[in-house]
Formats: sequence, C-alpha cells, structure tokens
Amino acid sequence: MREFLELSKAAQEEYAKQFAKDQTLQPAVLNECFVIQTIANLLRLELFIDVDDNPEIVPAHLLQSLIKAKGGELESQYPRYIYHGPKSGVVLLQYGDFSSIDAIFVSSGHRIRLEIKASRAKMGEFDLDYGEDGKLIASDNIRSNLSGF
Repeated sequence: MREFLELSKAAQEEYAKQFAKDQTLQPAVLNECFVIQTIANLLRLELFIDVDDNPEIVPAHLLQSLIKAKGGELESQYPRYIYHGPKSGVVLLQYGDFSSIDAIFVSSGHRIRLEIKASRAKMGEFDLDYGEDGKLIASDNIRSNLSGF
C-alpha cells in the first residue's frame, strides 16, 4: 500500500492526516489525489505545498497569481494542496471537500475548474458513467428524468 501512496504527495498527506485522527478517508479522495498528481506531473509542476490548516505558508508570488487570476478575489477558501513549478503564475490547486470544486488550474490569469469523477459516479441517485474518451455517458434514467443534464 505504501508504495502506491508514494505516487501522490497529496494521497500520502490525506492518509497520514486521517490515520493520525483515527478517522476514515473521504470517499474518492485518493482517486482525486492520484488524478491531480498525474496532471501536475504532466504539467511539470514539481513543487508541492500542503496548505491544509496552514494557509500562511502560501508564498506571496503564488497568492498574487491566484488573486490576479480571479479578478482580485480568492476562491471561497484556501485549497488543501498547491502544485506549482518554477514558472510564476502556473499553479494547480486541489480543493476536493464536499462544498467546492476538486481542483483549479491557473495559468497566465486564466482558470480551468476541474471536477474529478470516478467510474460510476453518482449525480443525486442517478448513475453517471464515462467512456474511454472521458465523455460522460448518461443512463436511460438520466435521459428521461434529467434531460437538462
């Protein structure tokens, strides 16, 4: 198990924090950690900051990037984790609690909001799946009862 956790800095942190508190992991949090770590690796964002419970450690240049990218505003809360590289203004923020988006990629003042879904993710009580191309596949139940989605 430990060798798999070492593939994601955030997964290691989540596991250690919950183990220390003698609590279970939030559903799908490890999946989100591994997906976001993979994105960070592909973007060569090699530096990692654990912001959880310690937002004052966010470097000023990253905070400026985040504020500027949101038009002078920060997200409603600090992220759990920040991945960044030496290039200023390019960051990947991992949120992932039940009340926010899973991640936000910030580059040159632009934001891309990311929602990570495991296979057979739930949308209410409606099964939602996705294909190999990453496109969502709505069930017959969704098509007939929630056609707007």
